[in-house]
Amino acid sequence: MRALSHFLADTACGSRSRGAGDASRMPRWHRLTRFRDDESGAMLLFGLMMLVGILVISGMSVDLVRYESMRTRLQNTLDSATLAAANLDQSLNPTSVVQDYMTKAGLGDYLTNVTVTGGMNNRTVSAQAAADVPTVFLRLAGIDNLTPTTASTASEAIGSVEISLVLDVSGSMNQYNKIGELRNAATEFVTKMFNSTEPGKLSISVVPYAAQVAISPELFNYFSSTRDQTYSYCFDFAQADFKTTAMPLDHTYQQAANFDPWYWDQTTNISPAMRVCPLESNRDVLPFSADESTIKSVIAGLQAGGNTSIDVGMKWGAGLLDPSTQPIMSAMINKGERNADLAGRPYAFDDKEAMKVIVLMTDGENTSRAEINPAYASGTSNVLFNSADRNAFSIYDAASKKYYWSADGKWHTMPFEQGGDSYRGCTSYSRWGECRSYATMQPKGKAVPVTWPELWNEVSVRYFTEQMIYPAYGSHAASTWYKDIVDWQDGIPGYNNGRNSGIQDSNLNHICNEAKRQNITIYSIGFMTSNHGKAVLKTCATKPSYFFDVQNLDIASAFASIANSINKLRLTQ
Repeated sequence: MRALSHFLADTACGSRSRGAGDASRMPRWHRLTRFRDDESGAMLLFGLMMLVGILVISGMSVDLVRYESMRTRLQNTLDSATLAAANLDQSLNPTSVVQDYMTKAGLGDYLTNVTVTGGMNNRTVSAQAAADVPTVFLRLAGIDNLTPTTASTASEAIGSVEISLVLDVSGSMNQYNKIGELRNAATEFVTKMFNSTEPGKLSISVVPYAAQVAISPELFNYFSSTRDQTYSYCFDFAQADFKTTAMPLDHTYQQAANFDPWYWDQTTNISPAMRVCPLESNRDVLPFSADESTIKSVIAGLQAGGNTSIDVGMKWGAGLLDPSTQPIMSAMINKGERNADLAGRPYAFDDKEAMKVIVLMTDGENTSRAEINPAYASGTSNVLFNSADRNAFSIYDAASKKYYWSADGKWHTMPFEQGGDSYRGCTSYSRWGECRSYATMQPKGKAVPVTWPELWNEVSVRYFTEQMIYPAYGSHAASTWYKDIVDWQDGIPGYNNGRNSGIQDSNLNHICNEAKRQNITIYSIGFMTSNHGKAVLKTCATKPSYFFDVQNLDIASAFASIANSINKLRLTQ
């Protein structure tokens, strides 16, 4: 600037001098050269240019922060909107849901597109949004607006789902009508699952359990077992069986005995509720069903009775989700007992399109399960019943080769039957059952050996040891026989004098861990249960939040929450 002023001054001066005829002044070309070479004032111009640049760059960061803030706000709101709209439980129009979310966030004008696709068991919602953010400082660089654009897609799809409903039907479920509340809640759960899943995508197995899990003769026949009796159908699993979810059909399982371990005075017509393995068909497992009405019918027929063996219920629940039981489904389809849509179930554990779920429910904790020692589960017993008088029996002693007669309480060389020894028998009884008169009598009928299964079908183990062994051998022998015959599997430390305490809890822990290792999702429900029961169930669940502690009779809320959770587990974004 200074050089420019010198040049102008010099030019003016030169003009005046020339006008005055002053030839001694510097030539014009020389003054132009000096102007060109003069650098005074150059830094001021550079400084002004740098200042403008700094202002533009600083302002640009402000504009970019405003841009990112709007973009983040758009993205978060759009994500929430599409997630809510894709929910299969959402009854409102999905497009309207997205629009409503955006409008309430003050962003409704920026929504550019919403697309909804899907069917009954799946829904995908995609949405886009764009906004104009006016710039303040970037205008100096010729940028008047920044335009953040966002897109979001949410999908909810229920693929193939396999569920095992493992339901406690032990005797305590009769209290406060808990069994009735369970029936209602489980029925609503089934309704909700079928309403959210298209036909052929859902199968449910119902596993009622108490001291044991009963299965139908048809299901029993698919497995290899000891087949000791034909009265009832349960398995006494070995502890190793609880360390795997597999239930291979060619593995030989110990059939549980049909017996009552409890009562002292029962001889015939033992109550079905007292037997460890239930006889009633409404206690049987329903495997692999896709028939909603059949499943609900089984649930409606559930009755409570017996002790609690959560470990056995869980073993069956996991086994019916394990691919090792797939041949059963194939056979049932071939027989026309199941729809062909269910072919291939239970699917392989690595099938990404299949979801496997166990819902485990109890109102208590593991208590005890009686099992007959296999030595007393089959073969001929040491008892012979008289064909003419079923209440007259003989007990054979192999060591002495003699027979104890219940008729006279003495040992004989032959069993109690026609043609044998005479005995002093009662001819008249008092109203209280005491003998009023005796006479010498001859046995009638034939002494018929009975098998152990036949014996347990007629008398309880307590009756056998206390009313049959005790009179023949004494109390010590009766106690020894009972302990030898009955093996107690216990879940409560200290139960049954501490014998085998905690075995059921240990079994349950093993099978729960193995199921989780195979990616089976486990939900557990404690229905007004004990603190110990809660702890065991919470440990079994896939994660703590999948355990539901029901403190009152409202078990339906727990089942409803589980149904919602199952549907959301297939949610992706």
